[in-house]
Amino acid sequence: MVQERVITFLCPNGHKLSGAASLQGKPGQCPHCHSQFMIPDYSEVSLQPDTVADAEPSDHFADTEVDLEPSQDLSSPTDLEKLSVEDTAIASVPAVSLAPRSTEPNSSRGPAADKAMSLQQAFELLWARRSAGVYVELQLKSGDLLRPEFYSASLSGPLQGLFATRDEDGSYALAAIAWDAVAQVCLRGVLQIPEDLFAS
Repeated sequence: MVQERVITFLCPNGHKLSGAASLQGKPGQCPHCHSQFMIPDYSEVSLQPDTVADAEPSDHFADTEVDLEPSQDLSSPTDLEKLSVEDTAIASVPAVSLAPRSTEPNSSRGPAADKAMSLQQAFELLWARRSAGVYVELQLKSGDLLRPEFYSASLSGPLQGLFATRDEDGSYALAAIAWDAVAQVCLRGVLQIPEDLFAS
């Protein structure tokens, strides 16, 4: 008795099925996912005795193969429900990473923009280096000189600074001065250049 040729094909959900070549073009139903479909017709394609090369599943699916006996009638889709499934596992499709693209640095910002400091920051940097005989002096755009003895960092902001100066009679004067009104900040009485500020 000559054994009938066998064809291999996929159901719509990727399960690998096989059956007699005489079943081509007939309706079928996958016994695993129960999807209904028409069995492919390879009559116009050269068939190998045991398989059809063009019907191999893609790498995204594991083999899920059902052997069909030549004597089975597949005219009804429910006939395939009686077939045994050798391997019902389907390989999951790898997840696609949707991580957002990193933003490119703003070319308009150069090294000078990163190192630039405000006049307030420059003042506070020098103010922190006061010591005996070393004091901070503000030269205003009006030409006046201000030698503060106290500076309130908590009450100062990016627009103005709050200072206390001593008058000739020994009393104190409190003044809020806009940073825009300051032309120069000096730290006077320094005997040795700070290496951390002027490192080469």
